Amino acid sequence: MVMTALAAGHCFYNRRTWQQLGFRSDNLKASLFANAVLSLVIVLITFAIKRHETHRLDEFHAHFDFYLPYILLYSPAQEFLFRSYLFEEFRARGVISAPLLIGTTSLLYCLIHSISNTWDAVGLTLIMGLIWGTIYWRKPNFYGVALSHCVIGVVTILLGLI
Repeated sequence: MVMTALAAGHCFYNRRTWQQLGFRSDNLKASLFANAVLSLVIVLITFAIKRHETHRLDEFHAHFDFYLPYILLYSPAQEFLFRSYLFEEFRARGVISAPLLIGTTSLLYCLIHSISNTWDAVGLTLIMGLIWGTIYWRKPNFYGVALSHCVIGVVTILLGLI
């Protein structure tokens, strides 16, 4: 949250526009559709895995009071930092290579999840970072990836898969 606040301050100081940061309406429908399809596929895979697993794959047992801040703060903050902010900062510095941008932001996103102490969670966050990064690259819209992150995160945490 501190890093997100610093990034937001940096955006304000450098006069980044809402549009540059992915807070857009012109591609909202396309972004929501792409992220909804992704979310549905991941949720279905998650339920299929859970159906065959009898135990949690992690040791994290979230209480109800975890989910509201997760939905309203943590997921959107991560998407702002790793998609909106970093994509814009790379662009502002002339980095336009999709593989470099998506790969770098995905690795950074994955690294912050390494505190989970499970390689499953780290690997899955790397994969999700690559997928969300690709969608954001094609349809730069904060709302779509933030909503998808919330849905997928809540389901996978609730079912104990990450």
